[in-house]
Amino acid sequence: MRSITLFLFLVFLAFSKGGAQRRRLLGNRIATREFDADGDSLGSAALQTRIEANEVLISKLQLAVVQAEAELGKVESAVPDFDDLSSRVDKLAGTDIVHISGHGCGENEFQCGGHSQQCVDTILVCDGSPDCDNSADEDKEQLCRNPVTEGSAWTAVVDWNDCITADTTEVHIMINEAVRRPNFQSRVWLTVTVHLQVPWPGGKKETLFNGRTTGSYDFGKRQLVLESAGPQSVGLVCDFDGHKKNHCEGNLVSASVHHPCAHAIFHKN
Repeated sequence: MRSITLFLFLVFLAFSKGGAQRRRLLGNRIATREFDADGDSLGSAALQTRIEANEVLISKLQLAVVQAEAELGKVESAVPDFDDLSSRVDKLAGTDIVHISGHGCGENEFQCGGHSQQCVDTILVCDGSPDCDNSADEDKEQLCRNPVTEGSAWTAVVDWNDCITADTTEVHIMINEAVRRPNFQSRVWLTVTVHLQVPWPGGKKETLFNGRTTGSYDFGKRQLVLESAGPQSVGLVCDFDGHKKNHCEGNLVSASVHHPCAHAIFHKN
């Protein structure tokens, strides 16, 4: 819609400028045109008709611009989560500056974005010193803000593929401590409480695990990693999309199996 609006606006400007130029030219021509016996310019009626036709066209273009802006407003108001849409567009267009496999960067590298496809090690991201030519690795508004802040709570509802023999389970995570060390700013070191519960009819819940573990948040990957915990030794790898800070998507994993135990989408409480 924005591209349509811009196109119409440019056309409008072109016709507006063109119309002004034509009127100046016509004025010069009329000034030197021969006049008939009644004092009227020869062909002036035809010229006036052409000018009026151009004015009508300009008015129509003005109306089209107004209508296009109105439609654009309807589209934006109809999108409940514009951040989520932006994230999907970035992924489709390949412009997301987060690490993207297959876009020229390694597993532990951050893609700076832009046309150069520059990559830097994730250990250099958000360390206080720009390493990307465009300084994208030190973006304090989006990239270098920790979403898993101390005291925050996160919840996901999962169905197990492996690792745990249980029905649908609620996974609750509480961030007890979040430390960003001055000499290693590219990571946030976490201490968390993990609580696994299976809900039963009648409102009762069975606790599968309730204990502490450690983990980290990697700014370069926008990734939360929790170490394995509990008798089943299940950990978590969860990715943020770069636009929404209140949810991440990933997998509950275990070193004992070579595939995810369960897919999980965590939401901030």
